[in-house]
Amino acid sequence: LKGVCRFQTQTDPAFLPHTSFETSPIVINGTMFLTGPLDQVFAINAATCAERWHYEPELTEINLLPLCCVFVNRGVAAGEGKIFVAQLDAKLVALDQRDGHVLWRVPATGNPKDDPRAGYSETMAPQYYKPATGNGLVIVGSSGAEFETKGRVTAFDAVTGVVRWQ
Repeated sequence: LKGVCRFQTQTDPAFLPHTSFETSPIVINGTMFLTGPLDQVFAINAATCAERWHYEPELTEINLLPLCCVFVNRGVAAGEGKIFVAQLDAKLVALDQRDGHVLWRVPATGNPKDDPRAGYSETMAPQYYKPATGNGLVIVGSSGAEFETKGRVTAFDAVTGVVRWQ
């Protein structure tokens, strides 16, 4: 085994001492999808590492979030022609798999009252599940237990972002 190409994720140098690269990439039809530590999503050609598109989240107050450790994102899920990413600001975002534009954004805990400034966050990769009937589900748990936040696992409709169960 040997590397065939190299891809550099772009992270603001001011954040570098406080980040960790822990993504689990997925490959679909020759495109590799991976995340950066500040919830960036990159779609790259898996054979050449040429960037096809990337998503930069609007994390305007990220320095105010009481995260336990470092800035990290562990990956994405894919289904229904979408790429799903759970963000540090406790949002779940659906991106168009073809070009990366935002299709919907919802509170990842399923509750709009759960404030990221109180410790709610997301660092894990969501999971996609396709039941025998109906739309697929995007399933994600909540982070922030070290701040005594209410933990929960929530399933969202993959097409609409509506909470299906919790």
